[in-house]
Amino acid sequence: MPMEFITIGKYNDFSLGDRDRSPYGRATYRMSVELPQKSRVYSLYLPEIFSSYRLYVNGTLLTSMGNPDSKDRKTGIQSVSFSARGSVEILIQAANFSHYYSGMTYPPIFGLEKNIWRYQYTRLFLHNVVIILVFLLCLFSAYFFLKLRDKRAGTFSLMALLVTVYISYPVFYTFFSPGNTVWYGLELFTTYAIYFLYVYLQNTFLNCQARGYRIFSVFLLLFSATAFLYGTFGSALPAVHAAFPYAVTAVKILVSLYLAANVVYAAVCGENFSFFVPALTGIVCVSLWADRIFPLYEPKYGGFFPEYCSLAAVTAGAFFLWSQLADAYRLNHFYEEERKRLSTQVAVQKAHYGELTEKIEESARQRHDMRHHMLTLYQFLEKGEAEQAMHYLAGCDINQAAANRVTYCKNPIADALLQYYKNMCSQNHIAFLVTLEMPQDLPIEDIDISILFGNLLENAYESCQEYQGEHPFIKIRGKYGENGFLVRFENTFSNPLKETNGKFYSTKHNGPGIGTESVKKVVQQYQGTVEFAREGHVFQVSIILPI
Repeated sequence: MPMEFITIGKYNDFSLGDRDRSPYGRATYRMSVELPQKSRVYSLYLPEIFSSYRLYVNGTLLTSMGNPDSKDRKTGIQSVSFSARGSVEILIQAANFSHYYSGMTYPPIFGLEKNIWRYQYTRLFLHNVVIILVFLLCLFSAYFFLKLRDKRAGTFSLMALLVTVYISYPVFYTFFSPGNTVWYGLELFTTYAIYFLYVYLQNTFLNCQARGYRIFSVFLLLFSATAFLYGTFGSALPAVHAAFPYAVTAVKILVSLYLAANVVYAAVCGENFSFFVPALTGIVCVSLWADRIFPLYEPKYGGFFPEYCSLAAVTAGAFFLWSQLADAYRLNHFYEEERKRLSTQVAVQKAHYGELTEKIEESARQRHDMRHHMLTLYQFLEKGEAEQAMHYLAGCDINQAAANRVTYCKNPIADALLQYYKNMCSQNHIAFLVTLEMPQDLPIEDIDISILFGNLLENAYESCQEYQGEHPFIKIRGKYGENGFLVRFENTFSNPLKETNGKFYSTKHNGPGIGTESVKKVVQQYQGTVEFAREGHVFQVSIILPI
């Protein structure tokens, strides 16, 4: 074989690009360095060397990983320090009989010990920061998935988890030196599974399923599984070893072309999609092509092009997805509040129905008893026993079953809500005082009356339940006149209110209270005004509706 100057990383295995040569075997790397005559402590940073090696400096064995003689594999990252001066020979004996890489595929770094350690600490710090951030994105997306059952959030959480595993290999191999090839198989699997998720998420965001989507997705999943098997059991299939790099190149080109074509297809179909989708597609495509065009690129502190691509995709995807999920979460929370309000209305209707049923039964009993009373009086009077009739009549309480129900106002919607919360307050020893002049017919929709009184009464009742002082109360005063409808709600409270710039926020969740916002919306609908105030431990809501 003719002599050839080879840079580290030009070839990934011992075949040196020759298909007829075996990718496995042994190799020796030798480097001579002229150092200053003053002895100093130097360090050699050794990235992964596949799959075992020994390091000699001036003929002295300094360290080893695995056993090149017995094919005992062990791969990891380490730094070796030694004192040296003048001419120094650094020699590495490497052997590989199992991994899809052979020998030195990543260049080592040589320098003063303090500089090498500074470099290693900086690199580890940057990688750890990125890993933690991506993993946090994974957790937040998983939370949205569990909360909203949104498949996009679940898929994005899975992608962030795969990216976390994919970019954590420098940290993992710094602290661990596994002899099992399954870790490299897992690294390959996460790489191509991420490509599948790129395709899946793009299809989801575009809302336009391109032709061949299912077939291409299945192909990527099968290739991911094949890559895992290849990385784990590569030595069992040496013939596949030479073909696998070409398959990787083909897959990356196909993924980039498919993603670009899918965006064009969606645009032709007239689909409306965010600018985020073609922008992120461009980032993915550029990184996939750059990884093929610049094969000799070696990062110093960061990562390779696919790693930058994964990080950019996760970050951009997180902001885009969270903006949509945040809106969905707020809408979901709004519906939860509406469901709670409707449940209260149903409870009010049930209470009102029970009271009405009781009155009907009481009226039936009165009619039944009245018939007997009249029959008895008739018998006394027929016999001329007027005195006995008067005595019997005096013993009858004609009004004994008369209703004790207090009507707070003539409007049936407001009165029903007031009756319901009056009963709730009675059960919890909360004073309930109402002075309300409200006619039966008001130029306000019944649903708006329900929103106003329902939300304000509910907030007042909950505040009184949490009140830790003595004599909790709810007081409602209002009247309808020439100037419109005026009403004020007052209630005691204990918990500190969240107030910013005169606005009161919910104490149950972040952001403005849903009930409070609903009240404001109704008041604005009728060109009215609403004011929120507090005096000591009394909260006040004043409403004026010019109707």
